[in-house]
Amino acid sequence: MLNIGKLLQEYLEEVIQDFPGLFLVNIEHQAGSKKYSIILDGEEGLSIQNCGRISRKISAKIDENLEIEAMEDPFVFEVSSPGAEKPLVLPRQYKKHIGREMQILTKDEKTIHAKLSEWSESKIKVVPLKKSTVKGRRDKELEAIEIDFDQIIESKVIISFK
Repeated sequence: MLNIGKLLQEYLEEVIQDFPGLFLVNIEHQAGSKKYSIILDGEEGLSIQNCGRISRKISAKIDENLEIEAMEDPFVFEVSSPGAEKPLVLPRQYKKHIGREMQILTKDEKTIHAKLSEWSESKIKVVPLKKSTVKGRRDKELEAIEIDFDQIIESKVIISFK
């Protein structure tokens, strides 16, 4: 039986070579669903135009595959970025968020509100922020700390409209 997820990943690996700086975060598929979501990110972000280009190139490869054409149960796929509300999954996703505020949950059950200051393949350096009790004042920056990626359960970028 044809594994659609693996096939989409193979096609993506070929297609993405034309888009330097982009990388696969995940291919999501709910059991029983016909929809596959290819989640991509990039060091400079991911434009909607590139999502469309990649989608069309993958579709062309699917159209050439006679085994897929013979399938009785069709499927759909979409190409998108992770979205602002999604946690960061891969270490290389952190690089483009240097200077931004984050909420980090660590394995020792600590939740750290901090500004990302540095990134490497194995860890991040953050400046924890202490909430100001005076309205209108900036949060106080504490001493920078390093956190290894293997100690992070979840990190989310805090979206600010200031």
